[in-house]
Amino acid sequence: NRISYPIFYRYGLTGTHFRSDENTEILMDAVLADVIGRVSVQQLIDLGFLAPVDFVFVPIEEPKLGPCALDTAYRIGVMNHQRRNEWIAWAAQALMAMGKRVIVLVKLIEHGERLVDKIPGARFVRGASGDVTDEDVRDAIASFNRGETPCLVGTSVLGEGIDLPAADALVYAKGGSAAVTVTQDVFRVLTASPGKARAIVVDFADRHHDGLIAQSQARGRLYASEDAFTTTVLGSPSELPAWLARPPPLRTAIV
Repeated sequence: NRISYPIFYRYGLTGTHFRSDENTEILMDAVLADVIGRVSVQQLIDLGFLAPVDFVFVPIEEPKLGPCALDTAYRIGVMNHQRRNEWIAWAAQALMAMGKRVIVLVKLIEHGERLVDKIPGARFVRGASGDVTDEDVRDAIASFNRGETPCLVGTSVLGEGIDLPAADALVYAKGGSAAVTVTQDVFRVLTASPGKARAIVVDFADRHHDGLIAQSQARGRLYASEDAFTTTVLGSPSELPAWLARPPPLRTAIV
């Protein structure tokens, strides 16, 4: 016979005590209402648990898309955007050439399949389905962490709950603006590991559709809200090589 006792207190530990949606934010407050302690990103960096990170936005100006649904704009202006995909692939290869272990995050499998063909040495992790098994996914992640695979292209299978301590560069190809998802995605490369001095996140300022503009701006505000991060917005994609070759910046945000 088991004895049941009333629960008076519940303690929770989370890195994302917020939600983008007002209704789910209320649910979060109901589960873990009062915040009794916080540890900042800077404190975790100082303690050696996280690495500093530098964000850079590569502007995508053309082609301008007329009024259309956001899903349509995403397919035309993100997944099928030839120049954008070329810069994603170039950034991944440039980071690999710098000795970085790179992850490229996408929203859709079709986008990942296109990109992995453009990045020599990259491996696509799409999750178990069809001929792909959980063992295949685990093998790809283990190979990456051992340094045998320099770049992983992945969907949400590389998101929350996946440990990628070796990753020190992210090419954020997927766009979007959900604060919890973006935070979990970019923190894939912040985990401290031997030899990781600073992490790099290459993102894209999509300026060719109102909905994509709003999403890029939301990500930029999220990055700039953390004092431990540096955020740079380039004037054109052609400035990216010089930015990657720069000396490590000071810990000041450029908004």
